[in-house]
Amino acid sequence: MEDAISQDTTMHQRLLEHLTTAVLLLDGELRVRWMNPAAEALLAVSLSRVHGISLDTLLGGDESIDDVLAKARDAFHPYTQREARITP
Repeated sequence: MEDAISQDTTMHQRLLEHLTTAVLLLDGELRVRWMNPAAEALLAVSLSRVHGISLDTLLGGDESIDDVLAKARDAFHPYTQREARITP
């Protein structure tokens, strides 16, 4: 059973790594825990450089995204943003 779960996890991670859409995984404190290569390319950073950094710090102090994500987290709802302006 554990082997099947491990294979599923590996398959899902491979799928996420090959998407052209940027995907970030945040913890409960909205700190970066994982990002796929598309996110690394979009944000011009590597996961090893930003792992554990808060999203607002990564995005240059954009507290509005923190508010939206905190509400989604507290309500146990997913959040997707189709288009966003990211300024350095």
